[in-house]
Amino acid sequence: MNNIILLIDSDLSSLKEIKVIIEEDGKYEVVPVPSGFLALEYLAKNPPPAAVICDHPTCKGRLVKSIKRFGIPVFVVTGWKEKTMVKLKGLDIPIIQKPFDVYEFLNFAAKEINGNSHPPKK
Repeated sequence: MNNIILLIDSDLSSLKEIKVIIEEDGKYEVVPVPSGFLALEYLAKNPPPAAVICDHPTCKGRLVKSIKRFGIPVFVVTGWKEKTMVKLKGLDIPIIQKPFDVYEFLNFAAKEINGNSHPPKK
């Protein structure tokens, strides 16, 4: 498995912030893209990443279904509340609510990607 995470978010400041959080951990390299179209273009031209993280509302049902066809773990981060959960619940994807604790986010990502978790915080 490669160490690439494809990160999709139309908010460029969030894109940069989440990229830094993930890359500071040192386990993954992040390829940031600002749209679902560019994400699908990346997936068509490159080896599959370890996972795809997308922000709602950038990540819509059709995009999630397209990504899942590649057999890649995908999960959504969102600041939206119940409305998001209802719309995305039927897609069987994990949802992380913003704001999130960085350590919990990284632990969740590790579990989703390969079933492992970070060692306990010291």
